[in-house]
Amino acid sequence: MNQTSNTWKFTRPFWTANIVELLERAAYYGMFIVVTLYLSREVGYNDIWAAWIAGGFSAGLYFLPPFSGAYADKIGFRKALLLAFGLLTIGYFGLGALPFKSTVIPSMLIVMVGGSFIKSVITGTVAKETSESNRARGFSIFYAMVNIGSFSGKTLVYPIRLELGLVYVNFLSAAFTLLALIGSSFSCYYIGFSNKVQYRCFTMVNMTHNRYNRRTPNQIFFLNLFNLFL
Repeated sequence: MNQTSNTWKFTRPFWTANIVELLERAAYYGMFIVVTLYLSREVGYNDIWAAWIAGGFSAGLYFLPPFSGAYADKIGFRKALLLAFGLLTIGYFGLGALPFKSTVIPSMLIVMVGGSFIKSVITGTVAKETSESNRARGFSIFYAMVNIGSFSGKTLVYPIRLELGLVYVNFLSAAFTLLALIGSSFSCYYIGFSNKVQYRCFTMVNMTHNRYNRRTPNQIFFLNLFNLFL
């Protein structure tokens, strides 16, 4: 009985990481499900260019995480996550406020870079904040949050698209990532300045600077590459 109950015991960093993951997935899938329509109807690209841009955007999100994950190791996971959600909020807001050919690509690049940090940072946090006894349940919760976020984002997009227009879908995504940014900042402050735990943010996952100094850049790269497929 105690063994079963222990598998449900997770740290505050674990739950915070999963909540911001839910918000990020809602933002991403809400935008991505209509991105080709947005590019063709609102921005003015033809269908072929809209498909190429959307495909390049999706590919970049899966290509960059090993590199952004290595950079996150260098600057610290706390700064990396705040940077990621800051970039995502700016990028999504830019897509909504400036739906022009000259500004859409830079905004999508900002979203791409910001989103590339999330996978390695969040999955690393989940892995570190679970033990052998509850890791399977921990990752089950993590992927459930991913699915709930994607379902919620796609569901909310439909009425916004019909009532307000495709441009406002990006504002919805910006609102989700802004909430995640605020939540991350608050959690970092709360944990970082607690009397019980000093300077420990959930994105740091106790991975100290000295520990990473003992790894070569190639080791860090392949660790993050492996983490991409977790």
